[in-house]
Amino acid sequence: MQKQVFPLLLVLSSYIVTMKKCLLASLSLSAVALCADNTEQVWEGKISDSACGEFHKVDRTHSKHLSDRDCTLDRVRQGARYILVSHGKIYQIENQSFPGLKNYAGREVKVRGDTAADGAITVTSLSRP
Repeated sequence: MQKQVFPLLLVLSSYIVTMKKCLLASLSLSAVALCADNTEQVWEGKISDSACGEFHKVDRTHSKHLSDRDCTLDRVRQGARYILVSHGKIYQIENQSFPGLKNYAGREVKVRGDTAADGAITVTSLSRP
């Protein structure tokens, strides 16, 4: 009888160890996913448009020089998207209908929001820096 019980205990013991490892791995991955998922961040920069990017300059589409604000609003009316330019880096903005974007077009802002996996920002608030 003892000969039959011992192998069974070994099998059960290794099964329990394996299950504990799987459980720990699952919990670790869940914790990492929770920490990385949509953490609110803050950026300072300028609201611009995807057509001009960081710099607004006179070109053939503008017959005269427009302010950064007027250029951004004009380009967005023509189908460009609002973007954030911060320290030379361009961030796409997911929620283009966010109410403050039009108010702060072409201006320096402090943006609070969540980042997606592709680096795009979902804006939660805009304010003057």
